Amino acid sequence: MARMHSIQCSFNDLSDEPHTLFMKRHSAKNTEGSNRTLFVVNVPSYCDEDGLRNIFSDCGFITAVHILDQPGEINVFLNRTNVLRYIVKKVNTFKVAYVVFKHENSIDTALEMSSSVVRYISTKENPVVTGIDKWINEYEKKYPAEDVIQDDIDEYMKKFDEQQFKEKEALKDAGEPDDDGWETIPVTKKSSVNRVNNIKENKINKKLEKKKRSEKELMNFYLFQQRESKRDKIADLRQKFEEDKKRITQMRQQRNFKPF
Repeated sequence: MARMHSIQCSFNDLSDEPHTLFMKRHSAKNTEGSNRTLFVVNVPSYCDEDGLRNIFSDCGFITAVHILDQPGEINVFLNRTNVLRYIVKKVNTFKVAYVVFKHENSIDTALEMSSSVVRYISTKENPVVTGIDKWINEYEKKYPAEDVIQDDIDEYMKKFDEQQFKEKEALKDAGEPDDDGWETIPVTKKSSVNRVNNIKENKINKKLEKKKRSEKELMNFYLFQQRESKRDKIADLRQKFEEDKKRITQMRQQRNFKPF
């Protein structure tokens, strides 16, 4: 695991207390440009892309800076299409950043930066906008041109339609058993999972109903047996009672009165 390196930074040369940034070499696998990417944490909310470029300007040419709310794959961040991201409220918390350099050796230069030297987020050559000007810029970026939003919507709907088509085809194939008689149930997005669960639930309910019917029939069969058993027992008792009556009658007839 790569060791974290810390540096000191301040908003500008008028700031009294410096802020500490922690950074290390980005170690994600199968990510384009990961060997040229610096992972930075504890980035304050007032530090934007220009501010990070000012801090690491002496390390080499920077091709891209990505600031996220939490760690994640850069490729996913770049390729994601979310038509609602324009109305998401910005949270002013400490963030993480991915600084991508043009050359790999720039990462070594950044990790060798002195922790005692304070670097500035806003410089005279490249000042970071603050106050009302910053809010105006953020507002303008929050609502881009209509054609940009339309392109995002078209791309999103295209991917959505493709995914829906794949799900329908997978569900269609799921109902056809293979050569061994097994049915394949695909697990895709949440909607498909719900439909598959409904199919499973219907099968389970049918089995439960069949089991209840068989148990009821079996119970009725047992009740019939019990009634037959009681009837036979009553018949035996009646027969024994008649036999006892005959025996008593015979004993009375055979008895002779002998007073002496």
